[in-house]
Amino acid sequence: MSVPDLLNEHIAHLRQQGFEIEVITEGSEICIILKNYAIPKRIWNREIVDLLVITHPSYPNVKMDMFWVDPAIALQNGTPPKATG
Repeated sequence: MSVPDLLNEHIAHLRQQGFEIEVITEGSEICIILKNYAIPKRIWNREIVDLLVITHPSYPNVKMDMFWVDPAIALQNGTPPKATG
């Protein structure tokens, strides 16, 4: 499967801004991993994660409403974020 042209343009723009991005296609899914992505330390127990979002060949006509991080994160007080599983 090929990555849609518009998505390739958006990824190229992010790379120009300094983001390290890996793109993996699996079946009908396009996995976009932002490597070493900075998150607010004042909120989370980590400063850097790998952030995964998934889209499809119909991008941008598909809603992306979930994301995954590695390693797992928690709030500063150790509480896991709501609506996680």
